Amino acid sequence: VTITAAVSSNATGTVTFTSGSQNLGSGTMSGGKATVTTSVLPVGTDTITASYGGDANDNTATGTTTQTVTKSATTSLTLTSSANPSTYGQSVTFTATVATGATGTVTFTNGATTIGTGTISGNTATVTTTTLPVGSDAIKATYGGDSNFNSATASLTQTVNKASPTGTLTWATNPSAANQSVTFTATLPTTVAGAVTFKNGSTTLGSSTVTN
Repeated sequence: VTITAAVSSNATGTVTFTSGSQNLGSGTMSGGKATVTTSVLPVGTDTITASYGGDANDNTATGTTTQTVTKSATTSLTLTSSANPSTYGQSVTFTATVATGATGTVTFTNGATTIGTGTISGNTATVTTTTLPVGSDAIKATYGGDSNFNSATASLTQTVNKASPTGTLTWATNPSAANQSVTFTATLPTTVAGAVTFKNGSTTLGSSTVTN
């Protein structure tokens, strides 16, 4: 917003502009006018005061006006993923970028499930998760707004593919005798469920449900 103070055409010197106790800056007289441009006016009805300091021929003077400042109607918000697509169990960080000057928090959700809430620092808020389900996940960032900025939302589709776990196979007795009982153990990551089938060549030895 540019604010202009008009003084007598022959006046010289400067005019200081304030909004309450906040100094908005000073402008040098030119052709009877002085201006200042500011982008820091708070939301509400601001009383702007222009104070002319006078010169050798002119006394000091003041003038006032009111400026109505509303919340930003179009708060910008973008949402990005650190890894898209990702695999099940992989750590993924979502970053919401808001307008410069915005404060408060951003809540991240996957459908109806809340992933977490991040506090805005600089102009970003983040959340990190390792629990995204396999499939196409509808991720949304919701900014709650503050005294100067309205709320806003942004969304993206996060593709989560099945993981390819690495397993190990051990056995209790090797070598063993014919017809001796031998136990084979398959060890997999802790998040793996389901069953393991054990084979000798093409011959199935048996299956076991994964436990722990």
